[in-house]
Amino acid sequence: MKKGEESRQLLIECAAELLWKNGYSATGISEILKQTNLPVRKNMIEMYLEYRSYHGI
Repeated sequence: MKKGEESRQLLIECAAELLWKNGYSATGISEILKQTNLPVRKNMIEMYLEYRSYHGI
């Protein structure tokens, strides 16, 4: 698995855990990034998760 794929998978796993524990409205991107400890800025998360295409934006 490539580094980018590993980072994406970690983001997804952390997001799923936080969403399950806190709920959708109580989980923000900042909390997800903090839990992953990845050097990713908020504006870069779309690249990892393909947020726009998933949500039809």
